[in-house]
Amino acid sequence: MGKRSGLGYAYIKQLDSLMAIGESRHQAKQAIRETTDTKRWNVSTGKIHSHTTRRVYQQQIMAFADWVKETHHVNDHAIVAAHADEWATQYLQALIEKGRSPWTLQTIRSALRMVLGREVSSSLKLPKRTREAITRSRLPVKQDAHFQPKNWPEHVRFAQAIGLRYAEMRDLRVGNVTIMPDGTISVHVENGKGGKSRDVTVLADDEQDILAMIEGREPRE
Repeated sequence: MGKRSGLGYAYIKQLDSLMAIGESRHQAKQAIRETTDTKRWNVSTGKIHSHTTRRVYQQQIMAFADWVKETHHVNDHAIVAAHADEWATQYLQALIEKGRSPWTLQTIRSALRMVLGREVSSSLKLPKRTREAITRSRLPVKQDAHFQPKNWPEHVRFAQAIGLRYAEMRDLRVGNVTIMPDGTISVHVENGKGGKSRDVTVLADDEQDILAMIEGREPRE
């Protein structure tokens, strides 16, 4: 019998099968919402639509694979699959205890669900993402000199609520903001980093700031 492939190799092949480069994630999500009873803003297509997402997910999945081998001394894909929920939950709990940010934890769980199953670690409550937990990751830039936050309080609150990049905020239109059936708010970015589109959820505590900005405005504004 041939040698069985290792865990990392199996996950890479699995990720390869999920690639959907060139296919619109936004359109795929809309199609799912229209053909099923799923109305949540964060519905998943089950596919990977950008090379950046693939790189990030693969990095997180390989880290999980290393943890499994070190913690449970297992390198067999079938064995890990049989313990997927249990071990993924253990892994995420360990990262919570290490103080990983809510955004990072959400990304890691999303990555693991790509290869372990969409409901994995559903019993684990991740730390809530809040505005206070956001830190700016770069120094002031040239474009900041032309903007006085105290003169645009509504715009500042809007920007903080959705966390878009400068160019994404510039190109945003009222029509890109959608109030979902369950009351949550989703913002569609048509041309984000790398020319990719994406949907951004609005934090629950900030929804009123978004609604205040779009009230009474035309979709093209």
